[in-house]
Amino acid sequence: MSYTVLFICFIAVNLSAMMIGRLPEVIQLPEYLNFKPFNCRLCLSTHACWVLHTLVALLTNSWLYFISGIAAAICVYYLINKEEKKQWE
Repeated sequence: MSYTVLFICFIAVNLSAMMIGRLPEVIQLPEYLNFKPFNCRLCLSTHACWVLHTLVALLTNSWLYFISGIAAAICVYYLINKEEKKQWE
């Protein structure tokens, strides 16, 4: 698979994970999903990111994509954590 296609998938997965993380703010979650990671933006974004990156890595059979995806999930975690801390100040 072309690196350009993988890079576009990489960006799309990161954006999708960020949007999935915003879902608890937009919709009312059912009572049975009212626990972490589902009611926490930071947790949901991070878990969505690594799960989606792992899925794409398995489908493309790419270790490089998997490692890059895990690194991106860690970056998403730190960026959202920093943003939320700044909000509380």
